[in-house]
Amino acid sequence: MADSAARAQAWCEACGAWREEDECPSCGQLLLDEEPPPIPWHFKFLVVATVLYLGWRAVQGILWLVGRL
Repeated sequence: MADSAARAQAWCEACGAWREEDECPSCGQLLLDEEPPPIPWHFKFLVVATVLYLGWRAVQGILWLVGRL
């Protein structure tokens, strides 16, 4: 793997561009590695609800197929 591909990139808010350096060459702003924000609880709830719904619909489909045979 190339060395440049292994390095993390940071987003410069002032310039609106991805940079590989610790400091933006365009504006001189120091780019810090920040933790990504946590996943919201309502997104997790939506994923779980969707999986449960699709699982139930799959069970209904299988039961329908068995009834048709």
